[in-house]
Amino acid sequence: MLCVAKNNNEYVEVTPVKVVKDNSLLNVIKGMNSNTANYTFNLTADMFDENSTTINQSHLENNLNLSNVEIPNKIVTIDKYAFRGCANLLSVKIGNGITAINERAFYGCNNLSKITINNNNKVIIRTFSFSYIRNQGELTITGQVSFDTEGWRYNDYKILRIPNATYIGNRAIYICPYLKIVDFRGRTLTTIPTRLDQTSFTATGNSDVPTDCKFIVPDELYDQWIVATNWVTIADRIVKASEYTEA
Repeated sequence: MLCVAKNNNEYVEVTPVKVVKDNSLLNVIKGMNSNTANYTFNLTADMFDENSTTINQSHLENNLNLSNVEIPNKIVTIDKYAFRGCANLLSVKIGNGITAINERAFYGCNNLSKITINNNNKVIIRTFSFSYIRNQGELTITGQVSFDTEGWRYNDYKILRIPNATYIGNRAIYICPYLKIVDFRGRTLTTIPTRLDQTSFTATGNSDVPTDCKFIVPDELYDQWIVATNWVTIADRIVKASEYTEA
């Protein structure tokens, strides 16, 4: 199978190495040194072995060649450090089988501007799973999601679309000074997500929600939301979907 990669602004054909059956990724492209960025490369769902269900620890750590990653539906776990330090990674699309994204899986992916998780199962975002991302991007998780303590830490993202979040732990969305929108529109659950305490969304690490951050909620849940435990303290930031116009 030949794929197109980019080498110093010139497109060339390369042969990828699949995730083999013991889940060792080896090199993304034959003959490529993963610690240099001579090539940019898209890792697509069809490059994964049909028996792979996990991306194991440190498989793609510090790979500077990755530009975009599409993870297939059969992957249920992304283990710790799997993509840590992939500084040129721009976007990640994760399939519907995912249930856990473990510690520091995407830690230090500085340029990661778009993360989309179209999950059928509930997914757990473990501690530091997504941390130290300096791009002011957008996260979308369509299915049920639980954020562990400091699962989303020191990030510059502006928009979190998490309509079916179920649990947001203490310091879960932690030191995110640029956060503007937390969007719950399209929620299919009829319950209010648990906000464990007042440090769940912070700008500087105290109990301070970013000054102009808005929480957009379905109209039918608004009255419950603004009086719910630990949401009542930021009721002035909660906005009905019908009254919100996105810039």
